[in-house]
This record gives sequence, structure tokens and C-alpha cells, in this order.
Amino acid sequence: MYRNKQLVLGFCVLLLAVFLFACCPPVSEKASEKKGNQVKETKKEQKKIPTAKMNENIQVGEVRWKVLEVQQPADIKGKAASGKWTIVHLEAELLGKETGSISSSQLILVDSKDREFESNSEGNIQLSIMEEKKTFMFTDVNPNVPVDGWAAFDIAKDASGLKVKIKDLRMFSEEYGLVELGL
Repeated sequence: MYRNKQLVLGFCVLLLAVFLFACCPPVSEKASEKKGNQVKETKKEQKKIPTAKMNENIQVGEVRWKVLEVQQPADIKGKAASGKWTIVHLEAELLGKETGSISSSQLILVDSKDREFESNSEGNIQLSIMEEKKTFMFTDVNPNVPVDGWAAFDIAKDASGLKVKIKDLRMFSEEYGLVELGL
């Protein structure tokens, strides 16, 4: 009896596959051309990436950012980098109507070789505790109340042409902006 159930189930799956195959029309060249045009149109419709320089405002999503200062100290209160430290002082302001949370994980340093360096948690802790500098470690921000903070990055010794890549704080958003640091 068990074998009969398996045969009936297998036969039903086969019939369903044949039915679906028969009902779906083949993809014509015109349909594939349309898909190709849609891809080209999508590329054209991509938003321009906002860019700025030091001390210039840049808006990413509903947040206005400004890079105020950049330093490359030999160490952070005795803590040496594996590569070299780059610490960035930023200002952020929510432009929307709701409170949000800003994190240093939204910040990435990108060099001229397109290498990406994430914010370094040990460096951020060292900045916060030893240097008494406020960092962007999940900072709650109220609308239209600017806040400032620091982010530490341990980057490759040969990194140059640095830019801060600032990601949108909205979940699932791929929007970002770039700020040239002049280093």
C-alpha cells in the first residue's frame, strides 16, 4: 500500500510539471530584448552618488552629514594599529520627523584601490574611554538636533586617496554618499 501511494504521488508531480511546462509560453527574442532594455533603463535610472569634501554637507537618506576633521595619529593612547590609524570627526543631523540611531558601522573608509575598511571597535573604545571623545556607537539622535562623534579605522599602511563611504541608516537601503578626505 505504501508503494502505491509513492507511485500516485510521483505521477501527480509529473502531471503537474507537464501542465506547468505546457502553460508557460517560450521566451521569445522580443521578450529577451525587452528584458535587456529594462536592464539598460535600470542602469540609467540609478541615482547619482552624492559626494562632498571636508566641511561640506552631504545628505544620505534622511541624514545630513559633515566631516569636520581627520587625524592619523601614530597610536590612540598607547594602542597601536595593525596598519595605521585614521580617525574621523563627523557631524550628523536627522532631517526626518522621527528619532533614529546612528552607528559607526554606517561608516567605511575606501581608498584609491577600492579597498574598504570598516570602523574599528577597539579603536572606538580607546577613543571613547582613553581620549574621552564621543564615538558613534549606536547613538540615538532626535530630529533636527545635530550630534558629533568620532570613528576610528585601522587601515592599510599604503592606503591613500581616502574617502568616507556613509551608508543610509534605513534598513535594506543601498543608498550611500562619499566624502573625500584629501589623504
